[in-house]
Amino acid sequence: MQKKIAEEAKAPVRDNYDSYEAYETALTKYNSAISAYTSEVSARLTYLSNKLSVDENQSSLNENKREFKDSLKTCYTNLLTAEDNINYYKKKIELSNKELSDTKVKYDLGIITESDYNTKLVSNEEYDLELRSEIINYNTLKEKIQKPWIAFSNS
Repeated sequence: MQKKIAEEAKAPVRDNYDSYEAYETALTKYNSAISAYTSEVSARLTYLSNKLSVDENQSSLNENKREFKDSLKTCYTNLLTAEDNINYYKKKIELSNKELSDTKVKYDLGIITESDYNTKLVSNEEYDLELRSEIINYNTLKEKIQKPWIAFSNS
């Protein structure tokens, strides 16, 4: 009888030990699963962060490219306008030269005063200065279109 009681007393201890080992094994698996999950979540967050950075850079690059193209289009439009202005000032100077020669004849004949003649002469020179200014503008725009990497790198 004592033997039977001693065996019964040992049986629960063995069952407790087996259940504790099972618990410990399960806890180790659970902790390793949590560790694996957190490392996967961390890797996913790193990936998404890198993807966001790449998308932002791509978007910025596309915006800069669009602005660059718009700047070139604007320069080309201004270049065409400058060409038209140069032709306009050339014709205006031709007309002014004819009027100046008429004014010179009138001045020589005494029909108009020297002041009127000088006013016409100054007006003619103003047209010439406007033409030169427009030619300079035209050349600057032409250089911007021919070498846009230099022209737009400073701005």
